[in-house]
Amino acid sequence: MSPEKNTFKQSVYYSLSFVTIFALAAMGCYYFLTSAWKFAFIDIAFAAALLLNVIAYRKHRRLNIAIRIGLGLGALSIISIAAFDQAMHNGIFIWFFTLPIVSIYLLGKKEGAFWATFYFLFLVVVIISIGHENVSTYLVRFLLAYIVVSLFSYRYEFLRERDHNEMLTAKKNEEIMKEKLSRYLSPQIRDDIISGKTDATIESSRRELTLFFSDIVDFTETTDHLEPEALTALLNNYLDEMSRIALKHKATIDKFIGDGIVAFCGAPESSGVKQDAVRCVKMAIEMRERLHSLRENWAQRGISAPFHIRMGINTGYCTVGNFGTHERMDYTVIGTQVNLAARLEERAEIDQILVSHQTYMLVRDEICCLNVADMDFKGMAFSITAYQVADLWENIKQKQETISYDIPGFSVKFEPHAIPQESRQQVETMLRKLSYNLSGLPPSRE
Repeated sequence: MSPEKNTFKQSVYYSLSFVTIFALAAMGCYYFLTSAWKFAFIDIAFAAALLLNVIAYRKHRRLNIAIRIGLGLGALSIISIAAFDQAMHNGIFIWFFTLPIVSIYLLGKKEGAFWATFYFLFLVVVIISIGHENVSTYLVRFLLAYIVVSLFSYRYEFLRERDHNEMLTAKKNEEIMKEKLSRYLSPQIRDDIISGKTDATIESSRRELTLFFSDIVDFTETTDHLEPEALTALLNNYLDEMSRIALKHKATIDKFIGDGIVAFCGAPESSGVKQDAVRCVKMAIEMRERLHSLRENWAQRGISAPFHIRMGINTGYCTVGNFGTHERMDYTVIGTQVNLAARLEERAEIDQILVSHQTYMLVRDEICCLNVADMDFKGMAFSITAYQVADLWENIKQKQETISYDIPGFSVKFEPHAIPQESRQQVETMLRKLSYNLSGLPPSRE
Protein backbone atom coordinates (compact mmCIF):
# COMPACT_ATOMS: atom_id res chain seq x y z
CA MET A 1 0.00 0.00 0.00
CA SER A 2 1.29 3.44 -0.90
CA PRO A 3 2.18 5.80 2.00
CA GLU A 4 -0.36 8.34 0.70
CA LYS A 5 -3.23 5.83 0.76
CA ASN A 6 -2.25 4.48 4.18
CA THR A 7 -2.14 8.02 5.60
CA PHE A 8 -5.60 8.71 4.16
CA LYS A 9 -7.01 5.50 5.68
CA GLN A 10 -5.51 6.47 9.01
CA SER A 11 -7.18 9.90 8.82
CA VAL A 12 -10.57 8.31 8.00
CA TYR A 13 -10.14 5.81 10.86
CA TYR A 14 -9.37 8.56 13.35
CA SER A 15 -12.28 10.70 12.12
CA LEU A 16 -14.88 7.91 12.30
CA SER A 17 -13.58 6.69 15.66
CA PHE A 18 -13.68 10.07 17.37
CA VAL A 19 -17.06 10.97 15.87
CA THR A 20 -18.50 7.67 17.14
CA ILE A 21 -16.84 8.08 20.55
CA PHE A 22 -18.26 11.59 20.87
CA ALA A 23 -21.76 10.47 19.78
CA LEU A 24 -21.81 7.52 22.20
CA ALA A 25 -20.48 9.66 25.04
CA ALA A 26 -23.10 12.33 24.34
CA MET A 27 -25.88 9.73 24.27
CA GLY A 28 -24.52 8.20 27.48
CA CYS A 29 -24.62 11.57 29.20
CA TYR A 30 -28.18 12.11 27.97
CA TYR A 31 -29.33 8.73 29.28
CA PHE A 32 -27.51 9.43 32.55
CA LEU A 33 -29.37 12.74 33.00
CA THR A 34 -32.71 11.02 32.25
CA SER A 35 -31.88 8.24 34.70
CA ALA A 36 -31.80 5.58 31.95
CA TRP A 37 -28.89 3.87 33.69
CA LYS A 38 -28.81 0.76 31.51
CA PHE A 39 -28.49 2.72 28.22
CA ALA A 40 -26.04 5.19 29.78
CA PHE A 41 -23.77 2.32 30.91
CA ILE A 42 -23.87 0.67 27.45
CA ASP A 43 -23.00 3.87 25.57
CA ILE A 44 -20.21 4.92 27.96
CA ALA A 45 -18.76 1.39 27.91
CA PHE A 46 -18.61 1.25 24.12
CA ALA A 47 -17.20 4.81 23.92
CA ALA A 48 -14.43 3.76 26.32
CA ALA A 49 -13.78 0.56 24.31
CA LEU A 50 -13.45 2.55 21.08
CA LEU A 51 -11.09 5.00 22.80
CA LEU A 52 -8.94 2.12 24.07
CA ASN A 53 -8.87 0.74 20.52
CA VAL A 54 -7.50 4.07 19.23
CA ILE A 55 -4.88 4.16 22.00
CA ALA A 56 -3.85 0.58 21.19
CA TYR A 57 -3.49 1.50 17.52
CA ARG A 58 -1.28 4.49 18.33
CA LYS A 59 0.99 2.14 20.28
CA HIS A 60 1.12 -0.88 17.92
CA ARG A 61 0.36 0.79 14.56
CA ARG A 62 -1.68 -2.07 13.10
CA LEU A 63 -4.29 -0.16 11.16
CA ASN A 64 -6.36 -2.96 9.60
CA ILE A 65 -6.81 -4.71 12.96
CA ALA A 66 -7.87 -1.44 14.57
CA ILE A 67 -10.42 -0.87 11.78
CA ARG A 68 -11.93 -4.37 12.20
CA ILE A 69 -12.22 -3.94 15.95
CA GLY A 70 -13.73 -0.49 15.54
CA LEU A 71 -16.35 -1.75 13.10
CA GLY A 72 -17.22 -4.62 15.42
CA LEU A 73 -17.55 -2.36 18.44
CA GLY A 74 -19.74 0.05 16.47
CA ALA A 75 -22.02 -2.77 15.36
CA LEU A 76 -22.22 -4.20 18.89
CA SER A 77 -23.10 -0.81 20.36
CA ILE A 78 -26.10 -0.47 17.99
CA ILE A 79 -27.17 -4.06 18.64
CA SER A 80 -26.91 -3.66 22.41
CA ILE A 81 -29.13 -0.59 22.39
CA ALA A 82 -31.60 -2.25 19.99
CA ALA A 83 -31.79 -5.32 22.24
CA PHE A 84 -33.40 -3.21 24.97
CA ASP A 85 -35.28 -0.70 22.85
CA GLN A 86 -37.47 -1.77 19.92
CA ALA A 87 -37.36 1.81 18.60
CA MET A 88 -33.63 1.41 17.98
CA HIS A 89 -34.10 -1.36 15.40
CA ASN A 90 -33.85 1.34 12.72
CA GLY A 91 -30.32 2.00 14.02
CA ILE A 92 -29.41 -1.53 12.97
CA PHE A 93 -30.91 -0.82 9.55
CA ILE A 94 -28.68 2.27 9.22
CA TRP A 95 -25.67 0.25 10.32
CA PHE A 96 -26.33 -2.19 7.46
CA PHE A 97 -25.72 0.69 5.07
CA THR A 98 -22.58 1.74 6.91
CA LEU A 99 -20.87 -1.65 7.15
CA PRO A 100 -20.26 -2.34 3.43
CA ILE A 101 -19.21 1.23 2.69
CA VAL A 102 -16.72 1.59 5.54
CA SER A 103 -15.40 -1.98 5.36
CA ILE A 104 -14.78 -2.06 1.61
CA TYR A 105 -13.48 1.50 1.48
CA LEU A 106 -11.00 1.09 4.35
CA LEU A 107 -10.00 -2.57 4.03
CA GLY A 108 -10.19 -3.04 0.25
CA LYS A 109 -12.54 -5.04 -1.96
CA LYS A 110 -11.73 -8.59 -0.85
CA GLU A 111 -11.03 -8.17 2.85
CA GLY A 112 -13.67 -5.45 3.21
CA ALA A 113 -16.34 -7.63 1.59
CA PHE A 114 -15.42 -10.51 3.92
CA TRP A 115 -15.74 -8.44 7.09
CA ALA A 116 -18.88 -6.68 5.90
CA THR A 117 -20.48 -10.08 5.26
CA PHE A 118 -19.30 -11.38 8.63
CA TYR A 119 -20.84 -8.44 10.49
CA PHE A 120 -24.02 -8.71 8.39
CA LEU A 121 -24.57 -12.35 9.33
CA PHE A 122 -23.77 -11.52 12.94
CA LEU A 123 -26.38 -8.75 12.95
CA VAL A 124 -28.99 -11.05 11.36
CA VAL A 125 -28.47 -13.61 14.11
CA VAL A 126 -28.78 -10.91 16.75
CA ILE A 127 -32.01 -9.54 15.20
CA ILE A 128 -33.57 -12.97 15.18
CA SER A 129 -32.52 -13.54 18.78
CA ILE A 130 -33.93 -10.17 19.87
CA GLY A 131 -37.28 -11.03 18.43
CA HIS A 132 -39.75 -8.71 16.74
CA GLU A 133 -43.28 -9.08 15.40
CA ASN A 134 -42.00 -8.19 11.89
CA VAL A 135 -38.70 -10.07 11.86
CA SER A 136 -39.18 -11.35 8.30
CA THR A 137 -39.89 -7.81 7.03
CA TYR A 138 -36.76 -6.47 8.72
CA LEU A 139 -34.63 -9.28 7.32
CA VAL A 140 -35.84 -8.69 3.75
CA ARG A 141 -35.22 -4.95 4.03
CA PHE A 142 -31.77 -5.49 5.57
CA LEU A 143 -30.80 -8.07 2.96
CA LEU A 144 -31.81 -5.85 0.05
CA ALA A 145 -30.06 -2.86 1.62
CA TYR A 146 -26.92 -4.88 2.20
CA ILE A 147 -26.81 -6.24 -1.38
CA VAL A 148 -27.42 -2.86 -3.02
CA VAL A 149 -24.95 -0.95 -0.87
CA SER A 150 -22.32 -3.72 -1.07
CA LEU A 151 -22.48 -3.82 -4.85
CA PHE A 152 -22.27 -0.04 -5.03
CA SER A 153 -19.32 0.09 -2.58
CA TYR A 154 -17.51 -2.76 -4.34
CA ARG A 155 -17.95 -1.09 -7.73
CA TYR A 156 -16.82 2.28 -6.34
CA GLU A 157 -13.71 0.76 -4.78
CA PHE A 158 -12.96 -1.14 -8.00
CA LEU A 159 -13.15 2.07 -10.06
CA ARG A 160 -11.08 3.98 -7.49
CA GLU A 161 -8.34 1.35 -7.51
CA ARG A 162 -8.40 1.24 -11.31
CA ASP A 163 -7.99 5.01 -11.52
CA HIS A 164 -5.21 4.86 -8.94
CA ASN A 165 -3.39 2.14 -10.90
CA GLU A 166 -3.82 4.07 -14.14
CA MET A 167 -2.37 7.15 -12.45
CA LEU A 168 0.62 5.13 -11.20
CA THR A 169 1.11 3.66 -14.67
CA ALA A 170 0.98 7.10 -16.27
CA LYS A 171 3.45 8.43 -13.70
CA LYS A 172 5.76 5.48 -14.32
CA ASN A 173 5.56 6.02 -18.08
CA GLU A 174 6.32 9.71 -17.55
CA GLU A 175 9.41 8.81 -15.50
CA ILE A 176 10.53 6.39 -18.22
CA MET A 177 10.02 9.10 -20.84
CA LYS A 178 11.97 11.58 -18.70
CA GLU A 179 14.83 9.12 -18.39
CA LYS A 180 14.89 8.57 -22.15
CA LEU A 181 14.74 12.30 -22.91
CA SER A 182 17.56 12.98 -20.44
CA ARG A 183 19.84 10.95 -22.69
CA TYR A 184 19.35 13.55 -25.42
CA LEU A 185 18.56 16.71 -23.42
CA SER A 186 19.90 18.28 -20.24
CA PRO A 187 17.57 17.61 -17.28
CA GLN A 188 16.79 21.33 -16.91
CA ILE A 189 15.59 21.59 -20.52
CA ARG A 190 13.75 18.28 -20.32
CA ASP A 191 11.86 19.28 -17.17
CA ASP A 192 10.97 22.71 -18.60
CA ILE A 193 9.56 21.14 -21.77
CA ILE A 194 7.52 18.52 -19.87
CA SER A 195 6.19 21.05 -17.35
CA GLY A 196 5.29 23.52 -20.11
CA LYS A 197 7.66 26.29 -18.94
CA THR A 198 9.46 26.11 -22.29
CA ASP A 199 7.78 25.69 -25.68
CA ALA A 200 9.46 23.83 -28.50
CA THR A 201 9.56 26.94 -30.65
CA ILE A 202 12.40 28.85 -32.25
CA GLU A 203 13.14 31.63 -29.79
CA SER A 204 16.14 33.07 -27.95
CA SER A 205 17.14 35.70 -25.40
CA ARG A 206 20.20 37.59 -24.19
CA ARG A 207 21.57 36.37 -20.86
CA GLU A 208 24.79 36.60 -18.90
CA LEU A 209 26.18 33.08 -18.74
CA THR A 210 29.36 31.30 -17.75
CA LEU A 211 30.57 29.21 -20.69
CA PHE A 212 32.66 26.04 -20.39
CA PHE A 213 34.72 24.22 -23.01
CA SER A 214 36.95 21.17 -22.54
CA ASP A 215 38.66 18.57 -24.66
CA ILE A 216 41.26 15.84 -24.38
CA VAL A 217 44.82 16.94 -25.16
CA ASP A 218 46.28 15.16 -28.23
CA PHE A 219 43.32 12.82 -28.35
CA THR A 220 44.13 11.35 -31.78
CA GLU A 221 47.79 10.66 -30.98
CA THR A 222 46.89 9.25 -27.55
CA THR A 223 44.36 6.77 -28.91
CA ASP A 224 45.98 5.74 -32.20
CA HIS A 225 47.13 2.39 -30.79
CA LEU A 226 43.73 1.51 -29.24
CA GLU A 227 41.24 -0.78 -30.92
CA PRO A 228 37.93 0.93 -31.89
CA GLU A 229 35.94 -1.06 -29.31
CA ALA A 230 38.36 -0.19 -26.50
CA LEU A 231 38.46 3.45 -27.60
CA THR A 232 34.66 3.67 -27.65
CA ALA A 233 34.36 2.18 -24.15
CA LEU A 234 37.12 4.47 -22.83
CA LEU A 235 35.63 7.62 -24.34
CA ASN A 236 32.10 6.79 -23.19
CA ASN A 237 33.40 6.14 -19.66
CA TYR A 238 35.14 9.53 -19.68
CA LEU A 239 32.11 11.42 -21.03
CA ASP A 240 29.78 9.66 -18.59
CA GLU A 241 31.89 10.64 -15.58
CA MET A 242 32.26 14.23 -16.75
CA SER A 243 28.52 14.50 -17.45
CA ARG A 244 27.67 13.32 -13.94
CA ILE A 245 29.83 16.08 -12.50
CA ALA A 246 28.26 18.68 -14.82
CA LEU A 247 24.74 17.68 -13.78
CA LYS A 248 25.78 17.65 -10.12
CA HIS A 249 26.73 21.33 -10.46
CA LYS A 250 23.51 22.07 -12.41
CA ALA A 251 25.31 22.93 -15.62
CA THR A 252 23.47 22.64 -18.92
CA ILE A 253 25.35 20.33 -21.27
CA ASP A 254 25.14 21.89 -24.73
CA LYS A 255 26.79 19.20 -26.80
CA PHE A 256 29.58 16.68 -27.15
CA ILE A 257 31.97 17.41 -30.03
CA GLY A 258 33.97 14.22 -30.36
CA ASP A 259 36.00 14.19 -27.16
CA GLY A 260 35.04 17.79 -26.33
CA ILE A 261 32.33 19.01 -23.95
CA VAL A 262 30.44 22.29 -24.27
CA ALA A 263 28.35 23.39 -21.28
CA PHE A 264 27.14 26.56 -19.60
CA CYS A 265 25.71 27.75 -16.28
CA GLY A 266 22.94 30.33 -16.01
CA ALA A 267 20.27 28.99 -18.37
CA PRO A 268 17.55 27.87 -18.38
CA GLU A 269 17.86 28.26 -14.59
CA SER A 270 20.21 30.69 -12.85
CA SER A 271 21.41 31.07 -9.26
CA GLY A 272 22.76 34.54 -9.99
CA VAL A 273 25.71 35.48 -12.19
CA LYS A 274 28.27 35.13 -9.38
CA GLN A 275 27.03 31.74 -8.19
CA ASP A 276 26.75 30.48 -11.77
CA ALA A 277 30.41 31.33 -12.34
CA VAL A 278 31.49 29.73 -9.05
CA ARG A 279 29.53 26.55 -9.84
CA CYS A 280 31.10 26.34 -13.28
CA VAL A 281 34.69 26.69 -12.01
CA LYS A 282 34.05 24.24 -9.15
CA MET A 283 32.73 21.82 -11.78
CA ALA A 284 35.96 22.18 -13.78
CA ILE A 285 38.11 21.55 -10.69
CA GLU A 286 36.13 18.42 -9.83
CA MET A 287 36.41 17.18 -13.42
CA ARG A 288 40.19 17.56 -13.27
CA GLU A 289 40.36 15.67 -9.96
CA ARG A 290 38.03 12.95 -11.21
CA LEU A 291 40.10 12.41 -14.35
CA HIS A 292 43.19 11.90 -12.17
CA SER A 293 41.47 8.98 -10.39
CA LEU A 294 40.15 7.66 -13.72
CA ARG A 295 43.69 7.52 -15.09
CA GLU A 296 44.69 5.32 -12.16
CA ASN A 297 41.75 2.99 -12.81
CA TRP A 298 42.53 2.81 -16.53
CA ALA A 299 46.19 2.06 -15.81
CA GLN A 300 45.13 -0.90 -13.65
CA ARG A 301 43.11 -2.19 -16.62
CA GLY A 302 46.20 -2.06 -18.85
CA ILE A 303 45.44 1.20 -20.67
CA SER A 304 48.84 2.88 -20.70
CA ALA A 305 47.92 6.03 -22.67
CA PRO A 306 46.23 8.32 -20.13
CA PHE A 307 43.80 11.11 -20.96
CA HIS A 308 44.71 14.68 -20.03
CA ILE A 309 42.28 17.55 -20.49
CA ARG A 310 42.34 21.29 -20.85
CA MET A 311 39.49 23.64 -20.06
CA GLY A 312 38.46 27.21 -20.81
CA ILE A 313 35.82 29.28 -18.98
CA ASN A 314 34.42 32.72 -19.73
CA THR A 315 31.53 34.82 -18.42
CA GLY A 316 29.60 37.28 -20.54
CA TYR A 317 26.41 38.11 -22.38
CA CYS A 318 25.42 35.78 -25.19
CA THR A 319 22.32 34.62 -27.02
CA VAL A 320 20.73 31.43 -25.67
CA GLY A 321 17.65 29.57 -26.86
CA ASN A 322 16.29 27.24 -29.52
CA PHE A 323 18.04 27.47 -32.90
CA GLY A 324 17.32 25.47 -36.04
CA THR A 325 14.18 24.71 -38.00
CA HIS A 326 10.61 23.94 -36.96
CA GLU A 327 11.33 20.24 -37.58
CA ARG A 328 14.72 20.07 -35.81
CA MET A 329 16.19 22.48 -33.27
CA ASP A 330 18.86 22.65 -30.59
CA TYR A 331 18.97 24.53 -27.30
CA THR A 332 22.37 26.20 -27.52
CA VAL A 333 24.36 29.43 -27.13
CA ILE A 334 26.04 31.70 -29.67
CA GLY A 335 28.08 34.87 -29.50
CA THR A 336 31.56 36.34 -29.08
CA GLN A 337 31.76 35.28 -25.42
CA VAL A 338 31.23 31.66 -26.46
CA ASN A 339 34.10 31.94 -28.93
CA LEU A 340 36.34 33.42 -26.22
CA ALA A 341 35.72 30.44 -23.92
CA ALA A 342 36.63 28.11 -26.79
CA ARG A 343 39.85 30.09 -27.48
CA LEU A 344 40.88 29.94 -23.81
CA GLU A 345 40.41 26.19 -23.87
CA GLU A 346 42.65 25.92 -26.95
CA ARG A 347 45.42 27.92 -25.23
CA ALA A 348 45.26 25.95 -21.98
CA GLU A 349 48.08 23.54 -21.25
CA ILE A 350 47.79 19.95 -20.02
CA ASP A 351 45.31 19.67 -17.10
CA GLN A 352 45.04 23.45 -16.95
CA ILE A 353 41.90 25.50 -16.42
CA LEU A 354 42.02 28.99 -17.93
CA VAL A 355 39.40 31.60 -17.04
CA SER A 356 38.84 35.09 -18.37
CA HIS A 357 39.14 38.26 -16.30
CA GLN A 358 35.32 38.52 -16.07
CA THR A 359 35.08 35.05 -14.55
CA TYR A 360 38.05 35.66 -12.25
CA MET A 361 36.43 38.75 -10.75
CA LEU A 362 33.33 36.69 -9.88
CA VAL A 363 35.11 33.69 -8.34
CA ARG A 364 38.26 35.12 -6.75
CA ASP A 365 36.77 35.16 -3.24
CA GLU A 366 36.25 31.39 -3.27
CA ILE A 367 38.78 30.11 -5.81
CA CYS A 368 42.52 30.73 -6.04
CA CYS A 369 43.52 31.84 -9.54
CA LEU A 370 47.00 32.82 -10.81
CA ASN A 371 47.56 35.48 -13.44
CA VAL A 372 49.01 33.84 -16.54
CA ALA A 373 49.41 36.53 -19.18
CA ASP A 374 47.59 38.80 -21.57
CA MET A 375 46.65 36.79 -24.65
CA ASP A 376 45.88 37.90 -28.18
CA PHE A 377 43.34 35.93 -30.19
CA LYS A 378 42.73 36.11 -33.90
CA GLY A 379 39.57 38.03 -34.69
CA MET A 380 39.58 39.95 -31.37
CA ALA A 381 40.71 43.57 -31.32
CA PHE A 382 41.93 43.55 -27.70
CA SER A 383 44.09 41.39 -25.47
CA ILE A 384 42.47 39.02 -22.97
CA THR A 385 43.81 38.66 -19.44
CA ALA A 386 43.78 34.99 -18.54
CA TYR A 387 44.05 33.31 -15.16
CA GLN A 388 44.96 29.77 -14.26
CA VAL A 389 42.70 28.05 -11.70
CA ALA A 390 44.70 26.56 -8.85
CA ASP A 391 42.14 25.25 -6.33
CA LEU A 392 39.45 26.28 -3.87
CA TRP A 393 40.72 28.61 -1.18
CA GLU A 394 39.34 26.30 1.50
CA ASN A 395 41.37 23.39 0.10
CA ILE A 396 44.53 25.47 -0.08
CA LYS A 397 44.10 26.68 3.50
CA GLN A 398 43.72 23.10 4.71
CA LYS A 399 46.97 22.12 3.00
CA GLN A 400 48.96 25.09 4.33
CA GLU A 401 50.91 24.41 7.48
CA THR A 402 51.30 26.81 10.38
CA ILE A 403 55.00 27.41 11.12
CA SER A 404 56.21 28.55 14.52
CA TYR A 405 59.92 29.13 15.25
CA ASP A 406 61.57 30.88 18.16
CA ILE A 407 65.36 31.21 18.79
CA PRO A 408 67.49 34.06 20.17
CA GLY A 409 67.33 36.92 17.69
CA PHE A 410 64.62 35.36 15.54
CA SER A 411 60.96 34.62 16.29
CA VAL A 412 58.23 33.91 13.76
CA LYS A 413 54.72 32.48 13.62
CA PHE A 414 53.58 31.93 10.05
CA GLU A 415 49.87 31.21 9.41
CA PRO A 416 49.39 31.48 5.65
CA HIS A 417 45.66 30.63 5.78
CA ALA A 418 45.03 33.65 8.03
CA ILE A 419 46.70 36.21 5.75
CA PRO A 420 44.14 38.29 3.82
CA GLN A 421 44.43 38.17 0.05
CA GLU A 422 45.14 41.91 -0.18
CA SER A 423 48.09 41.59 2.27
CA ARG A 424 49.95 38.73 0.59
CA GLN A 425 52.07 41.01 -1.60
CA GLN A 426 53.17 42.94 1.50
CA VAL A 427 54.16 39.68 3.24
CA GLU A 428 56.22 38.57 0.21
CA THR A 429 58.10 41.91 0.24
CA MET A 430 58.84 41.57 3.95
CA LEU A 431 60.15 38.02 3.53
CA ARG A 432 62.50 39.15 0.76
CA LYS A 433 63.85 41.93 3.00
CA LEU A 434 64.49 39.44 5.80
CA SER A 435 66.35 37.19 3.37
CA TYR A 436 68.53 40.07 2.15
CA ASN A 437 69.31 41.20 5.72
CA LEU A 438 70.28 37.68 6.73
CA SER A 439 72.66 37.30 3.74
CA GLY A 440 74.14 40.76 4.22
CA LEU A 441 72.99 41.98 0.83
CA PRO A 442 71.12 45.27 0.39
CA PRO A 443 67.35 44.91 -0.12
CA SER A 444 65.99 45.09 -3.63
CA ARG A 445 64.36 48.32 -4.78
CA GLU A 446 61.16 46.63 -5.91
